[in-house]
Amino acid sequence: MSRSRRAASGFISGYLMVAVTLAVQMVMIPMATGALDGDEVGLWGLTQRLAYLFTLLDLGLLPSVSRLLMDHKDSPESLDYRRTLSAGAAATLMMCAVTVGVTLLAAFPAVAWLKVPEALRSEALFLFLATGLTIAVSGIFRITMSMMYAWQRHDLVNYAQALGQLANLAVFWWALRSGHGVRSAWYGQAVLSAVIGLSTVLALAGMGRLKDLGRLCWPGWPAVRGVLGFGLDLFWVSLGTQMALNTQGMILGRVQGLEATGVWEVATRPFMALSQLVWKVLDASAPGLSELIVKDNRAALEQRFRQVVTLTTIFAAVAGVGLTVLSGLLVRNWCGPKYAWPWTNDLLLGVWLFVISIYRCHCTLPILQKSIAGMRWVYVAEGTLSVGLSLVAARFWGVPGLLTVAAATATLTSGAYGLWRTQGTFGVRLREVFGWSSVSFPIWMLGLGVGFFLAPLHITPWWLEFGLKSVVLGGLCGIVGFRYGLDPGLKDELVRRLPGPSQRVARGVLGA
Repeated sequence: MSRSRRAASGFISGYLMVAVTLAVQMVMIPMATGALDGDEVGLWGLTQRLAYLFTLLDLGLLPSVSRLLMDHKDSPESLDYRRTLSAGAAATLMMCAVTVGVTLLAAFPAVAWLKVPEALRSEALFLFLATGLTIAVSGIFRITMSMMYAWQRHDLVNYAQALGQLANLAVFWWALRSGHGVRSAWYGQAVLSAVIGLSTVLALAGMGRLKDLGRLCWPGWPAVRGVLGFGLDLFWVSLGTQMALNTQGMILGRVQGLEATGVWEVATRPFMALSQLVWKVLDASAPGLSELIVKDNRAALEQRFRQVVTLTTIFAAVAGVGLTVLSGLLVRNWCGPKYAWPWTNDLLLGVWLFVISIYRCHCTLPILQKSIAGMRWVYVAEGTLSVGLSLVAARFWGVPGLLTVAAATATLTSGAYGLWRTQGTFGVRLREVFGWSSVSFPIWMLGLGVGFFLAPLHITPWWLEFGLKSVVLGGLCGIVGFRYGLDPGLKDELVRRLPGPSQRVARGVLGA
């Protein structure tokens, strides 16, 4: 399969996975809010945040091992490939043991810091311990996922994650119906981890690469330290990212109580879903970019990266406008008015999603180049600054303060650094780098104008209103973005991938 076909397959399967995840999450929200009280909904949301934070304890091994394997995958019988794979497996088992230790040591202090109500202390401890130990056990499958990414089979991993989400929903529904309460969240997460892990093993067997794990050997401490060294750099990047992205709900819980955390977790679900949709553009393109880096094809790398940034900008701008205009309508009617908040919060969410999506592109390129350098400390500074300022902002200004701090710290730290690194990598002016995202301005202006015009329009049932406004808003903003933002080469590439009868229509819409 060619690089472009792999990228297309990863792109399509990635959006299928996101669509399934979005559908599962939207179904789970009314199930949770209907069966659990306000504090329990907050604890349910915190459990999912804990799962994200526990994945940090792999010290970045999943992306680092896959990136290192990519250097040698063209010679899978070579000693270098075997040694790298063995070092990755050894480091993975070490990190699983570390995760167990951290879970056991941190459970009680974490529950105390979060100020969980006395009635829910035992449930919180169970969820903390069970989530951490589940992440530790499922960590053994990280080496199989690293192999899948190295062989550029993102599509199979995406299908496994989609299947796991459906199993998660089924088990969560059964557990709630059986009276397991807030512990139902862990039951679903455990099945999700098991399905994804076993699916990657079966996929490797189908590819004929499972035999590689049968040739593992002790690679020696220098090889293990090499894997851990690159992984440790990624760990600091991931730590800062998670501190900046996934601590707001915990901070609200400490300052205002678990019920405020529940509102945050429900009201930000559209943000979480749309961020996955937007970020899949870069995720699907990463293997192809890595291959261009390995082959040192600088001209092709610059062209493809510029296209990825522009495409991400378009998706992020449309998503940001959608959050501003439509998120409140969805949350208020689907989850209940208790979980709705002012539209200004949704506007700040949209701006935050927009800026971090663009900066994520510029900060991922150095990772793919294995040239992280000082970026790890930039991310640590961003996370530390974000948490510190958020603790103050939540107390005095609530949710608007949290969102303003999040967007501002991202812009002043990782955003500024990533733009500087891109400028240096390709030897272009900063003004030109900004130009790759210039299409965002007309999208935002058009989207907010159309949203203001459609605001008085109310249709019954509410989902018809939501669907109509989504189609109009997304269609107009998407056409403007694709027509005036994409370069001719990418337009032609996108048109060629469409079925024959639709190509003429697409060329007219895109101006290709």
